[in-house]
Amino acid sequence: MTKIQIGIDVAKYTHVFAVMSSDGEVLVEPTSFENNIQGFSSFFKAVEDFKSLDHIVSMESTGHYHENLLTKLVQYNFNCALINPIITDKYRQTKSLRKTKTDKIDSLMLCELAQTFKLKKVTIKTVEMIELKKLTRYLNKLKEDSSKIKIEIKTSLDTTFPEYAKFFSSVYGKASLALLSQYGTADEIYNLHLTKLTNIMSKASKGRFKKQRCKALKDLAKTSIGNNNLSKSLEIRQAVQRLNLFNSQIEEIIKKIEEIVEQFNSPIFSIPGIGLITGASILAEIGDINKFSSSSKLLAFAGCDPSVYQSGTYEAVKSRITKRGSPYLRKALYQIALTCSNNNTTFNKYYSKKLNEGKRHRNAQGHLINKIVRVIYKLLTTNTMFNSELCI
Repeated sequence: MTKIQIGIDVAKYTHVFAVMSSDGEVLVEPTSFENNIQGFSSFFKAVEDFKSLDHIVSMESTGHYHENLLTKLVQYNFNCALINPIITDKYRQTKSLRKTKTDKIDSLMLCELAQTFKLKKVTIKTVEMIELKKLTRYLNKLKEDSSKIKIEIKTSLDTTFPEYAKFFSSVYGKASLALLSQYGTADEIYNLHLTKLTNIMSKASKGRFKKQRCKALKDLAKTSIGNNNLSKSLEIRQAVQRLNLFNSQIEEIIKKIEEIVEQFNSPIFSIPGIGLITGASILAEIGDINKFSSSSKLLAFAGCDPSVYQSGTYEAVKSRITKRGSPYLRKALYQIALTCSNNNTTFNKYYSKKLNEGKRHRNAQGHLINKIVRVIYKLLTTNTMFNSELCI
């Protein structure tokens, strides 16, 4: 039976597609279409007749430029597949030693690749996973930016009110931030009327910050060695404003992630120690678990597999992890390792066993991550809930 390959070379403004049959006949010569509604309409009209046939629409996973087109194609029930740009680049090199690359050539080459390789079909769930990946990565970025702002605030306070941090259980709590959003130096806080200070702190802490504690803060401000630096005070106030904005954005993103994750009902959350955000990040980075034929390949994708160095008769006894693949997946796995150990006896025994064998914490943690990845792979491929027997 004849199969149809539709290759699309994706770009920012103009895409190029070509259609080829499984016997190599070019059914539609490379044709360009704009990255807009008129362009999409002309493309769908040109390939509509192939939709009912055994077909595959292949394109490179190039940044974000393919996402709108891919989503539309999946919604219109086209069979789609994404190809790693590294594969297309290697394939291009096998075709010619000359450095020849054009959009028209690439659209035909994608058709040939679709004939050569068995490509994994993109589903609605895959599209949702792409959305989840964007959200979890964006959340990770916001948290990193938020941490930088916290350092800015703490550094400035070391100049204006160095005793401030020890007075609060958290400088970044609501009561503390409410005060710092208006006053950034010890002198400014000391000169505040006690009633006004109490009102600010009590309102932000929902009544937990009493008048007596506010008086203690004023007394501390009076004896502070801090510098009444007005420029630093301004930096603190504006940094707090930015931090509050980041906190509200983080809350909004977390709610959206919760909505998406609930639809998946993934067994990964049955593993003790895996929370919503780290679990969502792991799921998003893995995507379709069926693209990994073994847990060792999933481990390698996370860059947590040990590197191998051998030359002649020499072979390294110790080696570091490769740190290739997804750094976000690797980070999430390291975040959950010890919490899984603390929340599950079998994981804890395994981690302790590695320590008792003389391995250092980081090495033992790596072994624990290997075991957790094997469990995650088992749960996702069989769609079963966690039980301790899987850890053995």
